[in-house]
Amino acid sequence: MPAGKSSTSFIGGGNIAVFKDAKNRDAAWKFLAWLSKPEVQVKWYQTVSDLPAVQSAWTDPALTGDKLLQVFGEQLKSAKAPPPYPTWEQVSAVLDTEVEKVCIGGEDPAAALKKVQQQADAIGTGL
Repeated sequence: MPAGKSSTSFIGGGNIAVFKDAKNRDAAWKFLAWLSKPEVQVKWYQTVSDLPAVQSAWTDPALTGDKLLQVFGEQLKSAKAPPPYPTWEQVSAVLDTEVEKVCIGGEDPAAALKKVQQQADAIGTGL
């Protein structure tokens, strides 16, 4: 994994929540607590191949035995949440598109980055 000071990436994947007006809040919180157990995270990975979010799950042999997975486990140690802007998904989509143009289409990285910045400026933060 390339790294200068850090190889930080964004945490991704699904999000789970319990709404304040949920009818069964206590049961929902218990369910989320169960989902967050390392052994459940490992079993979920073995069932559907979703990578664990709980770092201690990464010590399980089901994950440590695969060198490719070890890269993701190491990267998780420096992962950060995306910026808390309402328009982040729009900006992220622009970035994804331009990165693909560089990697697959051979576009100039500096030109692609300039396009990303221009479009991000036009989209704004939504605040």
